[in-house]
Amino acid sequence: MGEKLRLTMAMLAAALIPAAYFGVPEFLDQYPLYGAAAIQPTIVVTAIAFLFSAVVIVALGLPAFLLLRRHKLVRWWTALLAGFVGAYVTMALFGLWLDGGAPGLTWQNLADGLPAGGLGMASALAAWAVWRLPGAPTKSAITK
Repeated sequence: MGEKLRLTMAMLAAALIPAAYFGVPEFLDQYPLYGAAAIQPTIVVTAIAFLFSAVVIVALGLPAFLLLRRHKLVRWWTALLAGFVGAYVTMALFGLWLDGGAPGLTWQNLADGLPAGGLGMASALAAWAVWRLPGAPTKSAITK
């Protein structure tokens, strides 16, 4: 499997994690009330989460991966760290934007990023695992 295809699959896997995180609870919450009609709001929530996370992954995750790869530091733990930082910063800034752009970060903005950081870690780990599928470059091939 080519590296570009593996990288594309890894980014898609990373974007599916937040989509599932928001979509599955939405469906489980709506299904007892609306039955099969609950699928429509679930699709909407899942699609919005997927698109938002895909934009963040392309804007922050891909450059982080390329930078780590250039310095031969692509490991599971660096993926976790990069995923946490990327998602944390995104949600802290998004929370700041939702607050009307109040000057300076508040403790609430900083706290808003923590759950997102965990979700970013899960996404980055999924991306790393897909990127490391059979046929992926070995450590010796990366260090050459």
